Amino acid sequence: MTSMTMISFHLEHSHWITEQHLLSMNIISIRLFNSELSGEAIKKYLAVWKTGTYRDLLHFSVVMADGFEIVSDAHGKSITFQRASGDVISVKL
Repeated sequence: MTSMTMISFHLEHSHWITEQHLLSMNIISIRLFNSELSGEAIKKYLAVWKTGTYRDLLHFSVVMADGFEIVSDAHGKSITFQRASGDVISVKL
């Protein structure tokens, strides 16, 4: 799959975005809503990002179809999982 390079990619109905789509995104800001990506797909993307492959990425946010939102900080030092109700879990990398 060819790499997508753009400034931002914000998609309200991202249930159709696959791991392959995600791995092709070299974008400054990614915001996906109603995502059905697996946790493994997101972990794989972040692992590749940490190697320096996605140098432009500053903001990564995924709101899962089940209500969880995944937000990575600009330096890759933490990930926050947040439900719409406000419950938050932060993980330091």
